Amino acid sequence: MEGKYTKAGTIIGSIGLLITIVVTVISFIPKSSNNLAGEWLMTSKIFHADMKAFIGAEVQWKMFITESDNKIQGTAEKIKINGVDVDYNQRTSMEFNGVIEENKLIINFVENGKMRKTSGIIIARFQEDTFSGSFSHTASNTKGEIYSVKIE
Repeated sequence: MEGKYTKAGTIIGSIGLLITIVVTVISFIPKSSNNLAGEWLMTSKIFHADMKAFIGAEVQWKMFITESDNKIQGTAEKIKINGVDVDYNQRTSMEFNGVIEENKLIINFVENGKMRKTSGIIIARFQEDTFSGSFSHTASNTKGEIYSVKIE
């Protein structure tokens, strides 16, 4: 009988050791696999605004995103309006943070405007090196769509 229990104990012990090794290796694999970290170009198209002159405008932002687990954060700078470069002294910046839920992004942002700070939210879906969705912004109560592409 001793040989039978010794073999069973060896097998069970080996399986336990194998599970421990697999769990340890998995814990060292980076948890971020969404590939959102990096430099992005985001274009927002305004469909609604209290200030009617803003409707139809396209604003392009250069974004820098960092990612950890299911969270992102970063900064952005307004670089173009309707395809025209914004002068460096007229550019505004944005700070943001957000969460990743499967392939959905929920981003809260604050724009450091020339006159005041404004805020908003972006809700987008991502795949590979793009994300797109909608936004709502307190500046002139604007709403619209965004499209982003990773450039680095």
